[in-house]
Amino acid sequence: MSNIKGLRWYKTDLHLHTKASKCFEDDATAEEWVDECLKKGLECIAVTDHNSGDYIDTITKAAEGKNLTIFPGVEVTCGESKVHLLVLFDIGTGTEKVNVFLHTLGLDKESLGQQDAKVNLPVVEVIERAYKKGAIVIPAHIDQFAGLCEVDHTTRMSIFEGNYVYGVQAVHDFFYTNTLTEEEEVKNLERLYGEKYISAPLARKWKNTLSQAKESNLAILTFSDNPNGENSSKHGLWGIGKRYTWIKMDEKITLESLRQALLMSDTRIRNDFESPKKPYSVPDYWFEDIKIKNTALNSKNQEDCIFQFSPQMTTIIGGRGTGKSSILRFIRGCFQSDKDIELPQEILKDHHSFYNLSSRDTKQGVLNTESEIEITFNRQQTKYKIKAHSFKSGFQENSIQRWETERNDFVELSSHDNGTFLELFKYDLYSQKQIYEIAKAPNALRNKIDNSIDKISLLQEELKILKGRYLSKSANLRNMKMEIEGKVLLVQEIEDQEAQLKTYRESDYDSLFQSYNQFSKEANLLKGFEDDIKYHYELIKELSEKFGLEEVDVKNFSKESQSEVEGIVEQVQEKFSIIHANLLDLVDQTEKLRHEYRDILKGSNWVKSYNKTKSTFEQTKKQLESRGVQLLKSFERINTELNEKYKKLELLKTIEDKLETETKDLEGIKEDFILKRGEVTKERIEFINLVLKDSDSIRIDIKQYRDQKNFEKQFRKIIQREETFSDEIKNILEFCFKGSVAIMLPKLLDKFEKVRKGEEDNLIYGRFANLIRNLNDEQIDELTLLYPEDEIQVKYRPKNSKKFQSLSNASAGQKSSAILTFLLSYGETPLILDQPEDDLDNSLIYDLIVERLKSCKHQRQLIIVTHNANIPVNGDSEYIIVMNSDTKEMKTLAAGSLENSTVRDEICKVMEGGENAFKLRAQRYNITY
Repeated sequence: MSNIKGLRWYKTDLHLHTKASKCFEDDATAEEWVDECLKKGLECIAVTDHNSGDYIDTITKAAEGKNLTIFPGVEVTCGESKVHLLVLFDIGTGTEKVNVFLHTLGLDKESLGQQDAKVNLPVVEVIERAYKKGAIVIPAHIDQFAGLCEVDHTTRMSIFEGNYVYGVQAVHDFFYTNTLTEEEEVKNLERLYGEKYISAPLARKWKNTLSQAKESNLAILTFSDNPNGENSSKHGLWGIGKRYTWIKMDEKITLESLRQALLMSDTRIRNDFESPKKPYSVPDYWFEDIKIKNTALNSKNQEDCIFQFSPQMTTIIGGRGTGKSSILRFIRGCFQSDKDIELPQEILKDHHSFYNLSSRDTKQGVLNTESEIEITFNRQQTKYKIKAHSFKSGFQENSIQRWETERNDFVELSSHDNGTFLELFKYDLYSQKQIYEIAKAPNALRNKIDNSIDKISLLQEELKILKGRYLSKSANLRNMKMEIEGKVLLVQEIEDQEAQLKTYRESDYDSLFQSYNQFSKEANLLKGFEDDIKYHYELIKELSEKFGLEEVDVKNFSKESQSEVEGIVEQVQEKFSIIHANLLDLVDQTEKLRHEYRDILKGSNWVKSYNKTKSTFEQTKKQLESRGVQLLKSFERINTELNEKYKKLELLKTIEDKLETETKDLEGIKEDFILKRGEVTKERIEFINLVLKDSDSIRIDIKQYRDQKNFEKQFRKIIQREETFSDEIKNILEFCFKGSVAIMLPKLLDKFEKVRKGEEDNLIYGRFANLIRNLNDEQIDELTLLYPEDEIQVKYRPKNSKKFQSLSNASAGQKSSAILTFLLSYGETPLILDQPEDDLDNSLIYDLIVERLKSCKHQRQLIIVTHNANIPVNGDSEYIIVMNSDTKEMKTLAAGSLENSTVRDEICKVMEGGENAFKLRAQRYNITY
């Protein structure tokens, strides 16, 4: 945690007793007491012995050099009611000063450390006296014996509603959560304290006291009071840290940082009723610091200019020209992420004029060839350093180092991976201009929404695949249809040739031809059988040539194993040689079998009959040809052609049958495409509903297929007309979007088909009709799957209004606040904002933005450049960087949390509404400054 700047969470137990309390039973040294605190994971404790400060110095000394902050304190017993109050003093206050304070309350020396001792002053007066001494008073165990429940209702309310008490210690979780019946509450208390001590009226009084504190917006704290055992009224080591509270305080804990935490309890206090575990862990992605060297904003002689960031919320403030926005520009430039500047172009131009080599002519650019920007970025619990250097015109080199725990140092990554690797360091950066441009064109949010939904990228990839399958199958279907178109002509040709063959078959030569034709078919089959034997012969022969084992080099084995392993290998090799010999024998046998088959076939009656028929056929054919008769030759040719045509006809019938199936498959792909588009819309709607479920000021509707601009852009791209036909395309848009787009788009395609067939249509005419007629089939396929993107409709609800209104009717401030509210509603990567409050009045900033900031910073890192004090003050920024206005160079004047007096003074001095922001904060939290 040492690298965490500004406010951070500490595990605290501010009600602990030591040997100075007479009821402390363990005979433990101060060192053992401190070690027990550390063993329980405590980081901040208070020594609060009964009516004594005697052991404070001893414990403080024992804790020196250890990671434990100690508040000196005392548990004071007040007046007749014997109410216990925890009084905490600033760090460094010693035993003597605490005991002097007790003496001023009228406690004599002999009473120090006695649980039954008391000061003869009423509770209210003790609280006032402690407050005037600069101490913090926390009424102890208010819902238990010796708590504020012992005083009357009026006194309690004067304490809770006054300016001196900011938090109370509670004991019973069932009172806090209010989940049990009164009877169940009483039984719980009887088990804890014994039946004779508890009654229903007493339980009711205890519970009411805690309820009053909650209603008064006091911090509800839980501490151990370190009992010596379960339900013990004595104290000891056993109970240290058994109960605790998580408190967010400054890097250097002070009484003031504790006071601020109690005052801002909604963001800085988590008792163990609410949060048994640490309420915050650093995000997966966060900026740790940025180092800027040798630029026009910091001279070569200046020490490295380093700006550190909290993993929660950092605000950067300062007067004009102090370089506060330049820090964000350096971040964007170092990561070469100017591509994220989608709108408007003037921002991109402004960025490039800043983040460039300096030029005397244009007086632009802050870089030179020796400049360096180095960013420390934590990514998924691993630390990286990203450095931009070696600047040239429009070019920079990036080097990346990764922290290696084993080496305890950074290690350079391979340079050829740096460009791709930079994309892994994710963050969002918006200026007020970008936010306003998004507000004017809310559909620009669509990509931001999609990038936040893991499933969307998968769905988009599936849509691409489905589109590819559709286009491919549609092209195949067109080829199939073209082939089928020749079927009618083929059937006619077959009929004609069959008629010719009928005439030939009626001659005396038909039987001879049929016999020869049959023998030819049989000969082809037998030849194929012989070829198959030859194929397997070649296969076995090739295997035998490759058949062999690699030698095992036994030299690499240990000397003890070499002889044994060598013997095993030799045995296997001998057996393998036998297998190889058998395989070679199979090669010879197969070749012998082929020759044997040929010899047997040659002596068969079939060969004799085949040769006789073939000889007769050839002799007859020659005789006829010598007399000029081509009958057999024509018969043979026509018969061969007819056989081929029969084959082709069968193929066309197969294609014809397949065409119906393929057409259904094509429709199925289109249906799957539409269903998948529906899933995209569904994911977007579910995401919006989730991130805005708690928002009562902004609503975002996802309207499926309603983005007309997107549709027009894609439509023009397909028909290859980027600008012309404005009126015609306007008519197309009106036709498609006047009802259900899903219904109207197929109707539009029907009109296109009519026009392409030469028919007329009142929607498509003139030169535009010629354009549609000349579209190729591939373009029509593209149009078939052209469904408009979903429209993003942002609505806001003005303050004191019950109805949501369209963002188009909003003021500039309302538009920006609505979009900013959405951007702050989700996300895990760092969100960097440059003066987001421009165009917003203080009421919008306070009512909408500040509350979102306080919620958002628990999920992701926020870095905000601002000149409105409400953001750091009422947003309770963990870390504030104040830029120095008294120098031309980019320097820090002060840095820290609001507990830092210089930071507070500068907020009032240089920020808009500084004093008013503190007054608003004081009014809200009943703070007296």
